[in-house]
Order: sequence, then structure tokens, then C-alpha cells
Amino acid sequence: HTTVRYDSATQINYIDWHYKNLYHKEEQTVSFTMRQYFPQELDALFLYNGFRIEAKFGDFDCSDFNANSPKQIIVASIA
Repeated sequence: HTTVRYDSATQINYIDWHYKNLYHKEEQTVSFTMRQYFPQELDALFLYNGFRIEAKFGDFDCSDFNANSPKQIIVASIA
């Protein structure tokens, strides 16, 4: 199973995947920490650091980015 905890003050998502080996009765937890970026915040970071945003997609299928997009994929070049 998976447990997720989001800290809105730091915008950090803490994810733990819990695995159980049914044959050996062992349990293992794999942890992952990920910083979440709001769309306007990510755009500003690119621009502030000298990049020009060429395109922005909502998934790896190159669909348009919108409020329901599962991902933020940015194509950028040096400004």
C-alpha cells in the first residue's frame, strides 16, 4: 500500500510505498520525497533563470496543459 503526506507550508510531498513479501514474510518500505511546483511558480523559475518556454504540455502524449493535467512538461530554450 501507499501512504502520502503533503506539507503545504513547504510544498513537499512525502510518499512511502509499503511492500510485503508473502513467501518470506518480509516487509519493506521505499520512501520518496518530491517538491511540488504550482504552474505559475514553475514558469517563473524558468524565466528567472534565463529560459524561454517554447511549449507546455499536460502529459507525455503532448496534450495541452490545463487544470486537469496529471503532469507539467515544459519545453524550453535558453533565452
